[in-house]
Amino acid sequence: KILSESHGVLSQRCFCAKAEESVEDVSFTFTFTLMRFPTPIGELFVLGLDFHGKIREGHDQERLL
Repeated sequence: KILSESHGVLSQRCFCAKAEESVEDVSFTFTFTLMRFPTPIGELFVLGLDFHGKIREGHDQERLL
């Protein structure tokens, strides 16, 4: 019961979604994070966005990212 309550608080403050897509020899990782912090002047929302793309080792093509 305590774990579920703690998880509820964490889920209200932070939302994180991660998606991975792989096309042939190129793999993409997309991470989206939304955090909410209470402040004296109101709630502060922080949006984190991380995109990572790479080509597998040993491939002849040049690296895109």
